[in-house]
Amino acid sequence: SILLFVTALGLVRAQKPIVGDVLWMKAMIPHHSIAILTSERADIKDPEVKQLAEDIIKAQRREIEEMKKMIERLQNQK
Repeated sequence: SILLFVTALGLVRAQKPIVGDVLWMKAMIPHHSIAILTSERADIKDPEVKQLAEDIIKAQRREIEEMKKMIERLQNQK
């Protein structure tokens, strides 16, 4: 089982990246949107957990806007 793990790890590390900057960000935006939706719809009672969810919402929204701007910049460079 260790040999299988080492072999699989070697194969993964040898792979060339198939997703570039723009595709990565386009894939991350829905991921972030799901985190926002999940955090907004959660029935959270604990104040500390509620604050964490609110912080996640703010951070994910900010990151989505950053990614949209970067995507636009990178696509306009072509």
